[in-house]
Amino acid sequence: MQTYTDAIVCGIPETIPRSASTGASIDIGKAREQHRVYVETLRKLGMDVWELEPDDNHPDCTFVEDIAIICGDTALLCRPGQQNRENEVKVVKSILFREFSHIELLDLKDDRAKLDGGDVVFTGREIFVGMNKRTNEAGAQQVAKAFPDYPCLAIPLESPLHLKDYISMAGPKSIVVGDSAIARKVLQVLHILFN
Repeated sequence: MQTYTDAIVCGIPETIPRSASTGASIDIGKAREQHRVYVETLRKLGMDVWELEPDDNHPDCTFVEDIAIICGDTALLCRPGQQNRENEVKVVKSILFREFSHIELLDLKDDRAKLDGGDVVFTGREIFVGMNKRTNEAGAQQVAKAFPDYPCLAIPLESPLHLKDYISMAGPKSIVVGDSAIARKVLQVLHILFN
């Protein structure tokens, strides 16, 4: 199991209610308190936390995981499906370049590729990539090329939300699956892939 030592987080912008990622109403005060507790918990766990200032020009900026996929000493910089997120990629890339010089930074090589990090789940043994309007086949192929030591498996999604909205890792060999109809379909695909 991979040990994590660092986290890059971003605060909650005033504009998060306009976020394309949420699709729900958000209590900004509550979200900021939850984020504060999250950051505090990461620090209590002994992690070094790099905090980015929220940017009201980028309502989705708090979803930093959409911007880069980091596995071992390699970081694949994403091209989120929403075109207004390019500046977020530049900010995260500069931090990775400046503070994590041991990490190899890779840009997407295929101009057709769309890739959101929220659609990528690394289990420690394989990588699942959710296929939807934010992440396409060319994006999944870029993940496979960036991390050739791990099988990369595409999971079709009938939803505009991320794969991580339906499944996530809960431990070294444990995947948590939501209770929605789409989450159950994702679970069925995983059963087919592994049986």
